[in-house]
Amino acid sequence: MPQQRRDPEIKKHDGLEIEESPRAQQRLWKLQKYFRRLAIIILFLTLLGVFGKGPLSHGHEQNDQIIAKFERIPSYGTEQELRLTFTIHKSTQKFLRFWIDQETFELIKIKNFQPKPSDNYLSQQGVIFEFPVDENLQQLKILIDFEAEKIGTWSMRLGLVDGKDLRLKQFYIP
Repeated sequence: MPQQRRDPEIKKHDGLEIEESPRAQQRLWKLQKYFRRLAIIILFLTLLGVFGKGPLSHGHEQNDQIIAKFERIPSYGTEQELRLTFTIHKSTQKFLRFWIDQETFELIKIKNFQPKPSDNYLSQQGVIFEFPVDENLQQLKILIDFEAEKIGTWSMRLGLVDGKDLRLKQFYIP
């Protein structure tokens, strides 16, 4: 004996006979509700900048010697800009020296420096970059273009030799 299938209810709407299955309709409503919520969450995150340029994607860290502007949530494989501004206190130093920690330096590929450092070398702190400074100069602005070689969350550390340092937190999305 073949198994009997339960037929959906047949109701009349405006003179038309339409099959209705309340259980199937409820499942469809739950699915629609889930996807509506998911769409709202994705839209909200997009507006905040999680998937591109927006208020959450821009990073700004500073102390009394360094200001750093960077992308907090960049896409993996895209070129990023790191804008550094160093405050130069009146001194007899002829060079400004700053470092990027060794771990970060191994995770990035530097494409361009503006202005170009006069020298760079390894130390305990990481890779040190040296820039000549004029005695009248109050700030030195440096632009570094780089590409990350790792997906996920990581911190970039940089600082002045014999000065304060900053930690820049980033999350690279695929």
